[in-house]
Amino acid sequence: MFGYMGFGMQVHVYKKRARKPFSKRSKIVAFVPLHTNFRVFKLRKRASENLKINGIVLILAVLISLFLIFSFVNTVKRYTASHYLEVQTKVQESDLVAFNFLINSGISRLKQDNAIGAYSEFKLAYQINSNNKELFQLLTETLSTLCTDDVKYCDELDDLLNQQF
Repeated sequence: MFGYMGFGMQVHVYKKRARKPFSKRSKIVAFVPLHTNFRVFKLRKRASENLKINGIVLILAVLISLFLIFSFVNTVKRYTASHYLEVQTKVQESDLVAFNFLINSGISRLKQDNAIGAYSEFKLAYQINSNNKELFQLLTETLSTLCTDDVKYCDELDDLLNQQF
């Protein structure tokens, strides 16, 4: 019955009560000056005293670091050059092995009267080494044999002869 038509609610609405603070602050301690007997004063070193030593140390550090950098760069250059030579020799060796295999395979296909297979082998070998005279001779003979059956091989023979000369 307290809430009926507003009777009796005024006490509840207008009553002031203390609230909890959000946070409690600690009390500030009053400033207490130090006694002059406890103060210690240190003398500072002059910059001019260590200037020469610091300069010499800095120059030595720079020279040593430059020496180490140059020696490292030379080592990397030597390693790169030797690695490049090794890679080139391995590539040349593998090309030579593949070239010899293709030549031998093409010759064996010619002996079996498989001129088209021999031509494909010789063409691959020609891509590896186009300066070999024996290969050029085998390729022209194979193309001239194939030219009797198909005209496109005649065009390839003409292109090959024009490239060589």
